[in-house]
Amino acid sequence: MAKTIDLTGIIGWDILASDIKESLNEANGDDIIINVSSTGGSVYEGIEIFNRLKEYSGKITARIVSVAASMATVIAIVADEVQVYDNSVFMIHNPWSFSMGDYRDMKKTADILGALADLIARAYAKKTKSDKGLMREMMDSESWFFGSEIKDAGFADVVLDSEEKETDKDTTLNDAKIQFEAMMCKVKNENRFENDLEKAAAFFNNSEPKEKNDNITQKGKERVQMTPQEIKANHPESFAVIEHDAMARGKDLEQKRVNAHLLFIDVAKDDVLKNIKNGSSVQDEDVHASYVLAGIRHKEAQAIAADNTGEVPTDTSTEEPGSDDEKEATDEQVDAFLNGKK
Repeated sequence: MAKTIDLTGIIGWDILASDIKESLNEANGDDIIINVSSTGGSVYEGIEIFNRLKEYSGKITARIVSVAASMATVIAIVADEVQVYDNSVFMIHNPWSFSMGDYRDMKKTADILGALADLIARAYAKKTKSDKGLMREMMDSESWFFGSEIKDAGFADVVLDSEEKETDKDTTLNDAKIQFEAMMCKVKNENRFENDLEKAAAFFNNSEPKEKNDNITQKGKERVQMTPQEIKANHPESFAVIEHDAMARGKDLEQKRVNAHLLFIDVAKDDVLKNIKNGSSVQDEDVHASYVLAGIRHKEAQAIAADNTGEVPTDTSTEEPGSDDEKEATDEQVDAFLNGKK
């Protein structure tokens, strides 16, 4: 007979990964049924539970008893078979967090949330056999499903008869939404899941928590350094989060580098394009000296022109470099260089 595990309440509060681990150890590879009745909770705790179940050797059946929302849905879809009742409620949305700090803290939180949303969308897409982009759209709009709609969307495999023929869809959905809002208020007021996101981002695809530095694993008391290639091969989801954050920072720095060169486009166009293509920095000693010299020559040329015409030259050094036509042509060339084109 299959062992039953109840997931009732708030994840990370009433539902703990340590308890699930103990229950799975007791099941010892036998078939299990997980009764899910949860509006979600801690992303980190939920991901750890997800990984525990993912690695379990026996057959797992997840049964949505009433409501599965937010992180509870991610846990449910790891099962070999997902069952719902004809009055069950299922809700997916983007991971959320309560955060405070300056713009850098907010951007870091947003980057992590975006990467986690992408990873969760992959899990949904795998279960539903659909496009990840479609899952992201559903998550963006906070999508609620009722009864057979859950199966129709691909999140469930079987619809069970609840024998409650008088169930009203609108009333049931409204009750579920009230429960969800109450959970969010409780979590926010208690501040239970501080630093939840950073831990979740690091451990999405790992069953055992690692040290804060994701480039280090533990082997007894020995610290083993892993290469980026090994991290990508052994922990692809964690690597994806790190890579996403690094690429975002790199893109911002590259744009600033290009913009710094473009300030000198009027006085040294050929050098500017060459330096952008070569990846040089304006702060490089040779580059800086060449721009200063080009600026001096530009001033001298303006002075000679003024002597010959009797007109006072207009100093354009503080204006936007280049005419509109020159600027447009230059931007196209810069884009080509950044995209690796010749």
